[in-house]
Amino acid sequence: MSNQKDIIIFLYDKADVEEFNKLKITNINKIFIFSPGIEKFIHFKNNIEIIKIDIHQLVQNQKKTIIVSQNIYSKFKKNIKELENLRRGLREDIYSVFFISLFSFLYIHYNSIDSKNYALIYNNQVQHFNDKKIFLSFFIEKIINKKNQGFFLFLKKKKISFFKKTLICLNNFFLKKGPPSLLVYGKKLSLKISSDKERRILEVIRHSDFNLYHIFLNIINILKIFNKKKHYYFTCYPAEKINIKEIEYLINNIFKDLLDNNFLYLEKHFKEIIVNYCIQQYKSRKSYYNFLSRINIIKFYTDQLRYDIPTIIADISKEIDFETFLVPHGSMSTPSDEYASFVNKISGRGMIFSPLADKIYAQTKISAHAISFHEHSKKIIRSQPLLYGEKKIKIRKIKSSSDNFNFLHVSSPKSLSKWPWIYEDFNEYVYNLKNLINYFSNQNKHKLTIRFREGPECELETFKKIINVENKYINFSKNKCFIDELLVNDVLISYSSTAIEESLIYNKPIIIYSDYKNYKHINYKFKKNKIIYSNKNSIKNDIRNINISETIDYKINW
Repeated sequence: MSNQKDIIIFLYDKADVEEFNKLKITNINKIFIFSPGIEKFIHFKNNIEIIKIDIHQLVQNQKKTIIVSQNIYSKFKKNIKELENLRRGLREDIYSVFFISLFSFLYIHYNSIDSKNYALIYNNQVQHFNDKKIFLSFFIEKIINKKNQGFFLFLKKKKISFFKKTLICLNNFFLKKGPPSLLVYGKKLSLKISSDKERRILEVIRHSDFNLYHIFLNIINILKIFNKKKHYYFTCYPAEKINIKEIEYLINNIFKDLLDNNFLYLEKHFKEIIVNYCIQQYKSRKSYYNFLSRINIIKFYTDQLRYDIPTIIADISKEIDFETFLVPHGSMSTPSDEYASFVNKISGRGMIFSPLADKIYAQTKISAHAISFHEHSKKIIRSQPLLYGEKKIKIRKIKSSSDNFNFLHVSSPKSLSKWPWIYEDFNEYVYNLKNLINYFSNQNKHKLTIRFREGPECELETFKKIINVENKYINFSKNKCFIDELLVNDVLISYSSTAIEESLIYNKPIIIYSDYKNYKHINYKFKKNKIIYSNKNSIKNDIRNINISETIDYKINW
């Protein structure tokens, strides 16, 4: 075996650290840490060298990821266009699944340091590798199979019991007849869509989420016990038998000359993820078609058109003849640079624009600007904010410069850097927050409230141990409702998040903070009151400039 000084073991998250501690590994003295702060939980640190991701190199690797992905994208578009047997909905899903997987895999690929000897805890034992690509293949497999990886877990088949299948069949039997219906996907959206007495609202939920209480709620609605707006829940479960070999053949065609030699080792992971996902979609489609063809659907409203149920229904709408309306649950602006331009057209697909949508709601002028940038042919419907912000907007005055300010930090880091450059990954998120905390800890005027965003790489317990801060001017949000938290604070700090557009709706001062990037999440020409872009060198002056008594009105609402 190689000398222990030549071997480096990779630990991805806190669960990996716990595995490491349990095995009491003592013959390795180098550990590469993928996630921020997890080294704090290692029990055996004597003579161990901890190696972390370099934050500045990470940013360069994001650019490298985007450049490589652009080349793959041009080949991918050509290959998938030739697959006429793929349904439109499934085609849209594969776009998103493939590129989120690609960005995630390249994040691991580029940020893994080089070594002659790698070690990985795999199947409860330490395995050694001297080939980087073989090692990375095992490492990626371990990560995407983790139970805390929400996206990859979402893509996997979820078994349901015979009892739950029976509940679903019983529920849908009573729903198959009735007045004209509005179909809605998205819990928050279903509460916003109005209905008259002649129409039902049918809210679609995933079959794995359906439960007994949904039937009770439907019984209450049917019997008109509380005389409330009719609101029913339904779902279907995968039932159709399909030809798996045919799906595998179709997916194989997507990968023709797609990946160069540097990334061929990733192909098996792509195929396994996409084939399994397509199988579930094919199975589900017939169940949904059989149900929807028996009821009178007028319109379908959804907060997204990617993954699972929404794309199936939108595809079916062309056969049964009802319209699909996309009401974006997130926000985006027109791209501010060449890197954002590429990632935006992938990440915005299905969120703010989609070829599956007949019409798209623009809830602000910024939203309309972004949608029209991607979708010139779609009819954009102007609306009041539905899924972020409120209808009644009160214009307020900023406090005078002598007052103390309450700052609220809200951002949306993405696990495995699924959307590079335009969102922070968890290393960037923690790095930027620590610098902000350092600033607020060294002044005795303004307060900072952190609405922490947990993820597989860094949960709240880990973060609190990293920063170890005890300061009355810094605290963590305990308010469940973001809007309630926003209204009691004066200024928002973020990097990229729907929270930015919500704050614009409420006419709040906004600071976009990053120490090393110059990406604009809201790339929009305001007539007045510009967003402030800040870093650790300018934050003091930037906050001082906010302390001016003035009326704010960004004028982004219709």
